[in-house]
Amino acid sequence: MSKASTPISSIARGSIYMCVASLSVAFMNVSAKVVSEVAGSMTALFIRSAIMFLLTLPVAVFAGGSIVGKKPWLLFLRGIIGSAALACLFLSLKKLSAAEATLLRETAPLFVLLFAPWYLRETVSRGMVIATVIGFIGVTFVLKPWSGLIQVPALIGLLGGILAAHVMMILRAMRGMYPPHSIVITFAICGMLLGAAGGGFWGVFLIKKELLPWIAALGITGTVYQLLLTSAYRYAPASIISPLALLSVVFAALADWIMFGAKPDGYSIFGFVLIAIGVGSVPIVVRGAKAN
Repeated sequence: MSKASTPISSIARGSIYMCVASLSVAFMNVSAKVVSEVAGSMTALFIRSAIMFLLTLPVAVFAGGSIVGKKPWLLFLRGIIGSAALACLFLSLKKLSAAEATLLRETAPLFVLLFAPWYLRETVSRGMVIATVIGFIGVTFVLKPWSGLIQVPALIGLLGGILAAHVMMILRAMRGMYPPHSIVITFAICGMLLGAAGGGFWGVFLIKKELLPWIAALGITGTVYQLLLTSAYRYAPASIISPLALLSVVFAALADWIMFGAKPDGYSIFGFVLIAIGVGSVPIVVRGAKAN
C-alpha cells in the first residue's frame, strides 16, 4: 500500500467504525431509556459501566502491560468527562424521546468547531461559522424556548453534547497513546464511581427480572459502542467522522417509532434537519479551510 493511499484507508476504516458505533449507541440509548424510567438514570449509568468493565477486563488482562500508561491524568480526564456526558444523556432520556436525547448529544461536533480556536489552535473559517449557526438554530427548535419554559431535560441533554465535544478532542489528542481497551476500562471505572455517587448502586437491588434483557442490551451495546468509537478516532480526525454519529439519531428515531410509537413534533423535526445540515457540513467546511 502506498503512502498516499494510507490516509484515505485510515479515514475509511474510521468511518466504518463510526457507522457501526452509531447503530450500537442507538440501541444503547433505547435500552437506557427503559432502564432509566424504571430504575433511575444513575442506576442505568452504574449498570452500563459495570457491565462494560466486566466485558473489557478480560481483554485488558490478555493484552497485558500497563493500563494507565505514561499520561494517566489524560486517560482519567477522558473517563470523568465522558461519564458526566453519559450521565447527562441518561438523565435526558428519562423525560425525552430517544431520538431527541440522542440528537442533543450529537450536537458535539458543533461544539468542537466552537472550541477549536482555543483547544486545538485551529482557525475558524466563515463556512465553519455558518455551519455552527445553522446547527444551533436547529437546537433552538428542539428546545422550543417560545413555549414558555425550556425543558430542563433538554438543557441537560445539550450539556451532554458540550461534554461529549471535549471527549472528542481528548480522544483525538490521545491517538496512538493507548489501546482502546485501556480507554474503555478507565471510562467504565469512572462511570461506576459517578453512578454510585449519584445513588445508582442501591437502585440495582430494586431491579426486577423483567428488566434484565434491557440491562444486558444496555451493557453489551454500550461496550461495543465505546470500543468502536475509540477505534474510530484513532484512525480519522474528529472533524471528518464525528458527523457520521448523526446516524444514531436516525436509528434511535426508528426504534422510538417501532417500539414506543413516539413521534417528534414539527418543530423538533425541523430542528433535526437544521442540526443535520450544520453537523453534516463540518467535514466539508473543514476540508475547505485546510485547502485554503
